[in-house]
Amino acid sequence: MKSIEFLLLFALTTAVTIVVVLLAVSLVIRKAVAVARTLVRGKLYDIYTEAAAKVLLSEIPSEVLSGKPSELFAYYDLLLQPIRSDLLEDSKAFLNQKRATLKGVLLDFSQDLSGEARERLTYCYYALGFVDEEIRRMRDRRWWVRANAARALGRYRARRGMFVLTDALEDKREEVRSQAMKSLIALAGPEALRDILQRSKGISRWHAIELSAEVAKFKAESVPLLLEALSYSEPSAVEFAIEMLAEVGFVDAVEPIRKIARGGVPANLQLTAIEALGRLGDTRGELLLLQLTLDPNVHIRMKAMDALARIGTPGAAEFVLERVAAGELPEKIVAVRALNRLGERGRRIVRDLLNGSVPQLRSVAAHVIDFAAPVGT
Repeated sequence: MKSIEFLLLFALTTAVTIVVVLLAVSLVIRKAVAVARTLVRGKLYDIYTEAAAKVLLSEIPSEVLSGKPSELFAYYDLLLQPIRSDLLEDSKAFLNQKRATLKGVLLDFSQDLSGEARERLTYCYYALGFVDEEIRRMRDRRWWVRANAARALGRYRARRGMFVLTDALEDKREEVRSQAMKSLIALAGPEALRDILQRSKGISRWHAIELSAEVAKFKAESVPLLLEALSYSEPSAVEFAIEMLAEVGFVDAVEPIRKIARGGVPANLQLTAIEALGRLGDTRGELLLLQLTLDPNVHIRMKAMDALARIGTPGAAEFVLERVAAGELPEKIVAVRALNRLGERGRRIVRDLLNGSVPQLRSVAAHVIDFAAPVGT
């Protein structure tokens, strides 16, 4: 019996040892393969960097540059021939690795090229099939593949991809929609705003932040499209347009924004419009804002008071003072803060509150004065 137990234990120990050895060998092999792949990638990167530099940076004969576009493209094809020949060889797996490495090399070049060299690079993307490849990837069932493809089409400056990018504005994944927006602006400039604002079903706060950074680059060029967007049916598009018009500081937008601020629209749009009137700082919005300090909605009243303070309307002090007396604590704080920014009349009222007999108002005034005081005073 003991001999059988010994044999079983020996067999089990041997089996465990074999498994451990096999795992160790497998790990060593995997590491060796990973190192080899890294070395291959590095070597390929160097090879394709040199080959791409010859294609993108070599001097084009003047007679070709001044000739027909077809002659220029034929010259590009001649420069690309060595790379194309190289991509016709090897197994599918190695060919995919080559194409991925070459794509990375070209994208690295894209950061530093301009003018004719940048146009040459875009031609390379088309000629090597990278544009069509990314257009196909835009229909992949995996969202991260679609998002990367949308980003690549923008970096390629591939206008052929605008149709799929426009369709991607309605993609079910926010990440894909975001990349499509940025790529469309990279391809079409501010004109892309029309499609983006018309077709996007809900511009999230994150989308708005990303999109505003792109739109800000164009400033005045984007204004006509932003004004047009004020009439769109999608509330988030209208809200974005209002915020961007205020950011650009386009005072001619006061009238259409004032119409939205009057009401009859979703509450968030009205609040955004009221805030925009304050940011624009135009006195044409004063009368409406004064009226809105009497609105039944406390949020409307507070936004209106803050906007009046931004414009610096001295005559608003008496209207705002009414809200100090009648409002709840949050409204009192906003009202006193607004008074402190409404010229000498408003500041005098705040000092009176600070020295008055109502403890709550003394505390609010002290808080506002402390908050408004420059650091170190």
